[in-house]
Amino acid sequence: MEELFAAVETLSSGRRVTGSRLAIVANGGGMGILCADAVVENGGALAMPDEETVRNLAALEFGTARPSNPFDLQEDADGARYRAAIEALIDDRGVDAVLALFCPTAVGDGADAARGVAALGPRPRKAIFTSWIGGRTVEEARRILSDAGMPTYDTANQAVNAYMHRVRYQENQTQLMQVPSVAPAGAGADRGAVRGLIDTALSEGREWLSEAESKSVRTAYGLPVVETRLCADPADAVTAASELDGPVAVKIASRDIQHKSTVGGVVLDVDTPSAAGTVAEAMLARIRRDFPDAEIDGITVQRMARRPGAHELLVGMTEDRQFGPVVVFGAGGKAAEALGDTAIGLVPLNQPLAEAVIARTRIARLLKGYSDVAPADRAAIVHALVSVSQLATDFAEIRELDINPLLADADGVIALDARVRVAVAPGDPHDRLSILPYPDRLERTFALKDGTAVPVRPIRPDDAPRLQRSVEESDPEDLRMRFLHPVRALHDLLAARLSQIDYSREMAFAALQPDDPDRIIGVTHLAADPDGRRAEYAIMLRSDLKGRGLGRIMMKDLIDYARDRGIEEIFGEVLAENKPMLTLCRNLGFAVSPSRHEPGVMNVVLKVAEATV
Repeated sequence: MEELFAAVETLSSGRRVTGSRLAIVANGGGMGILCADAVVENGGALAMPDEETVRNLAALEFGTARPSNPFDLQEDADGARYRAAIEALIDDRGVDAVLALFCPTAVGDGADAARGVAALGPRPRKAIFTSWIGGRTVEEARRILSDAGMPTYDTANQAVNAYMHRVRYQENQTQLMQVPSVAPAGAGADRGAVRGLIDTALSEGREWLSEAESKSVRTAYGLPVVETRLCADPADAVTAASELDGPVAVKIASRDIQHKSTVGGVVLDVDTPSAAGTVAEAMLARIRRDFPDAEIDGITVQRMARRPGAHELLVGMTEDRQFGPVVVFGAGGKAAEALGDTAIGLVPLNQPLAEAVIARTRIARLLKGYSDVAPADRAAIVHALVSVSQLATDFAEIRELDINPLLADADGVIALDARVRVAVAPGDPHDRLSILPYPDRLERTFALKDGTAVPVRPIRPDDAPRLQRSVEESDPEDLRMRFLHPVRALHDLLAARLSQIDYSREMAFAALQPDDPDRIIGVTHLAADPDGRRAEYAIMLRSDLKGRGLGRIMMKDLIDYARDRGIEEIFGEVLAENKPMLTLCRNLGFAVSPSRHEPGVMNVVLKVAEATV
């Protein structure tokens, strides 16, 4: 509960932490050291100010010739010393935030020290956290800090937790704004093959896909698998082992037995074809004796995957009652449950989000390499997570998927075993998702006045650099008309914000250059209010595309989309001097009126039901 209150107070303060490097100032060395230890243990870092800052701090009558972090201001520190020390630290480029601590002493005045910190104002250049320890004796000091808009905490531990909450929050926000560097999820996947396998299983009343079917599902989505043969009897197992030419694994194939290793249904490192036949015969007899009701499909013979030093990973998918399908990643193998080293991510995942899931596990450190073990192929592991996420997105019937182990080393990944559970999924398959996936069904092509075919599709997260390039290629005056003020370029965060949208309440369509689909020539954007009844629109066309009818086509398309979504009203702002856009709005049925708050700006409003399109 203590951590919850700290998180709420800190996040609601709105103070942004740009990094994890914290400087600590206190009127006692012991308290500062304890806080410094807590910061490092929780994943933070102690700031290392530059030499000029250290010299400025040394002039504040420290007890040491060369002060260091945590900075001991001495027990008689007053408000002036606290303020001077913090001002020096927040000006240092190596400091991301400051934690000011105070503990009652015989010669210290807590209220005066608080006034010194509060004098820095409610919006200092960098985040400042405070903790005045002492119960009722520091009530006045805490009130001073609170009145000044400074987040203050009853204990030093709360202050450290609050700082780390802000660090992690900012890291998460930055993570979400990263631009994926891989191809769109699902590119090249054989959805038709997977659909056929699922439909067959459901029509036969089966809940689990067979091992061969599960392998086909993985292969259809680009996951490497070990070569496997399904054999009807021991004689077939001998033939299969001969063709695979080397040590093999022999496994029972039964839709009624999912955990084969726990019932003696797996034998590894079978060296010869004859041995494979003997093992298969004994295994079939034992399983039929112990599980007489189980339906036996036969025996699988699988080439042994020789990957010395490879990591055994678990990659899977399951359904959460509240959040819908989630991807699971962690340490795999027989000890997976005992280790409990897993992390989850909401579906759909892209490359940066998959990276974040991996980073939250302990095995992630081993994957970086150690001693004489080379780093594992991180891109291949990420691809495995994204592929499983895409499977869950594409097929609501897949309720559970478990790849264990997924071997990973410097040469890539390979899946040894997998289970796939399916069930009938009525209704819209996207209703179960917490995050709507990329709506590829909205991809289409429009014809300009001269007959040129222009592809139009929803914006994608990897469009950020394309948006930046489009802005660079546009006339500065046209950009001013679009953004209502001069714009030279889109910085990275804004480009990411415009391309990474929530498809459940926003939509942006990108028109692509016909002879170069890697270049964006126009964008429309619609952002709905929380109730979904009103939405603000925006449009931007590359300067050389004006007069060819693209703007009208894209605006009509946006209005049609709004109508399909049940949006009742579209509104926007247009500069009064932007005559072509105002004319287009009037022709489409928008009401145009001067803004009451922005001189030179016109408000345009369209009742969607009255649109003349």
